[in-house]
Amino acid sequence: MTTILQWMTVLESKYSSNTAFRYVEENDVREVGYTDFVADIKRFASWIRTNFSEYEGVHFGILARTGYSYAVSMLGILLAKGVAVPLNIEESADVIRYQIGHADVEYLLTDGEYESREQGAAGFCESVQRIFNIEAYRECTTFCEFADDYDVDSLALLLFTSGTTGKSKAVMLSQRKLFAPIRGFKSTVSQMKSGYGNFCVLPFCHISGVGTLIANSTFGICINLCSNLKYMYRDLKLMKSTYTLVVPVVLKAWAKEVKRGHADKLGELKVIICGAADVDVETLNAFAESGIAVFHAYALSEIAGGGTMNASCDPKKIKSVGKPMQGCEIKIIDGEVCLKSEAVFCGYYKDPEETAKALADGWLHTGDLGYLDEEGYLYLTGRKKDCIILASGENVNPEELEELLERIPFVEEALVRGKEEKICARIVCRPGREEQIRKEITELNRNLAFYKRITVAEFGNEPLARTGTGKKKRR
Repeated sequence: MTTILQWMTVLESKYSSNTAFRYVEENDVREVGYTDFVADIKRFASWIRTNFSEYEGVHFGILARTGYSYAVSMLGILLAKGVAVPLNIEESADVIRYQIGHADVEYLLTDGEYESREQGAAGFCESVQRIFNIEAYRECTTFCEFADDYDVDSLALLLFTSGTTGKSKAVMLSQRKLFAPIRGFKSTVSQMKSGYGNFCVLPFCHISGVGTLIANSTFGICINLCSNLKYMYRDLKLMKSTYTLVVPVVLKAWAKEVKRGHADKLGELKVIICGAADVDVETLNAFAESGIAVFHAYALSEIAGGGTMNASCDPKKIKSVGKPMQGCEIKIIDGEVCLKSEAVFCGYYKDPEETAKALADGWLHTGDLGYLDEEGYLYLTGRKKDCIILASGENVNPEELEELLERIPFVEEALVRGKEEKICARIVCRPGREEQIRKEITELNRNLAFYKRITVAEFGNEPLARTGTGKKKRR
């Protein structure tokens, strides 16, 4: 399976009687079957063909709340041989303007929410010729015929990376790359086929959201769409879900509820897959006692969401993100995690220098630091770019120190940086807890190597800035 049309044929022939999506609208659960889902993708592609004189290779941006029409739009653009550029509605206007301009977006699909929230955002960028409502395709009544004559290696999807240390890069994926990881997802996803469905809380502008959409649909599983985190618990209650894929910040919020005895807020969930989260034994046991297993995964946009999976639930392996999925190889080069797979991306859009760095010697150099144990399990230890390099030549991993700080009572979040040869920490806590936390940091320092000791602690009660996927912004 290498093209969007081949994928749709599988959905149409195998799952015509299955429910493809559920979502909550005005407190009622709506359902869409696979037959209607495929028809809507064709409707969208037909709308493009009948309304645009040029569409093949044209860049279409999508700036809307994640939902059913977002999925239809993204896939419909691919079917029409356009290039889909999913954008994150939670980003600032400056970031969106940059991304639209960098990605050469010519037409923009929007639901109006972003424009109403961001003053002056409608200007966007000179490259945008026209803005359309994301629901406009529904008016199309003329269906076109589609031939499976796609160039499977041409650009199909542009996904922006999280950009924790600066401007995000645009990852180029072809249709071949997009569908390549499906074999690797099969062993995990197929286990869930007899359940209620997948709870999808990740946005479709993120590779894990795109992977959730592609993988679950391939196996006929219902996707229960949650378009807004503030309605997460409501949606879990209204739409029964067997498993989900979340980012660490969501897992931590759920862990607090489970430890408080409120596991019922998670509905029927049995499996939570979390990307590269550092989860302690106590938290894992709390989930396990509530009948919920936590799997660790390692996925990147640069490998179309493929990577590793740790479904062992072995306490000895809780720090590991697992073993390579089918079709993926891992090698550690100078401490850096490097990957090889059919799904490895085509490069960064308009950035040959960064592309050359990432795709050196036939391997994808991820920028993540880690190691493999004797059984082939991968362990991540930090980001290459985030390492604090001292004048003494010592390297300090800020994530290691952040983990220790966040174990201190009353510390809600911590961010560690290097500044003028000092290790500095920004601590988020409630007012009045500062002195108690300072004493705990003094005790912590006594057990750290001298060069790792935290010498400056700044306090505040505002949450740390994060990317759209919950990662801490470090610049």
